[in-house]
Amino acid sequence: MEFQYAGFGKRFISALVDGLLFLPLLGLYFWLAPQSRVAAFLLIPLNFLSYSIYSIYFHARYGQTLGKMAAGIRVLKTDGQPIGFREALLRSSVELGLGVLTCAGNLVAIAAISDDVYSRLSSNPFFQRTYAIEERIPTWGRWAGNLSVYWSWSELIVLLFNRKRRALHDFIAGTIVVVDNKPQMERLTDAHRAPP
Repeated sequence: MEFQYAGFGKRFISALVDGLLFLPLLGLYFWLAPQSRVAAFLLIPLNFLSYSIYSIYFHARYGQTLGKMAAGIRVLKTDGQPIGFREALLRSSVELGLGVLTCAGNLVAIAAISDDVYSRLSSNPFFQRTYAIEERIPTWGRWAGNLSVYWSWSELIVLLFNRKRRALHDFIAGTIVVVDNKPQMERLTDAHRAPP
C-alpha cells in the first residue's frame, strides 16, 4: 500500500490548530494563577491533563486530532491499519512522563511559596513571579522540563531526516502519519461507524 507521508508543514498546521483550541484554558491560567495560588494548583494539572486526554482520545478513536483533521492528515499503524488506544498511548508516553514530572515540579515550587509571598508576587510583573517560581522548582523538575525541550527538538530532527517522516513517537508506537485523501464527509461517516 502506497502512502503520501505527512511532512513538517502539515504537522505544524495540525499542532497550531490543536494549540489554538487550548488557548482559552491557557489564557485562564495566565489570568487566574497570578491572583490565586489555589487557581495555579488547579490549572497547571488541568491544562496538562486536558491536552493529554484530548490527544490520546482523538488519536485512539479517530486516528487524528481536530488539528490533524483540519490539516488533512491521519495516524495509522505502519501496516496501514487504524491505530487504537495502545498506539495512541505509546505515541504520548514520553510527553506524558516528562509532563507529569514537570507539572509536579511546578506544584512543589508553588507549594514552597507562602501565601503572603505569593500574594505579593501577584502584584509584580509576570517575569518576576515566574522567576520566583522557577527558582523553587526541584532539580528533577528542571531536568524534566529541559528534557521536554530536548525531546521536542529531537522529534523534529528525526521527522525531517527519514523517508517516511516518522517522529520518535511514531517509532515508539509503530505508527506513520499520512495525508488523508478521503473526502471530509466520508471521514466523518467512518468516524461515526467506528466502535467507541
